[in-house]
Amino acid sequence: MVGEHTDRVHVLVNNAGAAWGAPLEDFPASGWDKVLDLNLKSPFFLTRSFLPCWRPTRPPTARHG
Repeated sequence: MVGEHTDRVHVLVNNAGAAWGAPLEDFPASGWDKVLDLNLKSPFFLTRSFLPCWRPTRPPTARHG
């Protein structure tokens, strides 16, 4: 899916976030799971899906100084 429209990506804005609207003592475990899934897992998996666009297509060349 990633790379169907372009083979290069220079910038990825990985901006997601959510909170559960409940006091701490009433905060359900299922709500915490949803917050973690969106705030932590989504950016990780989105970034990982773009790795093929960021990997070099040719080996790096040696630079002599």
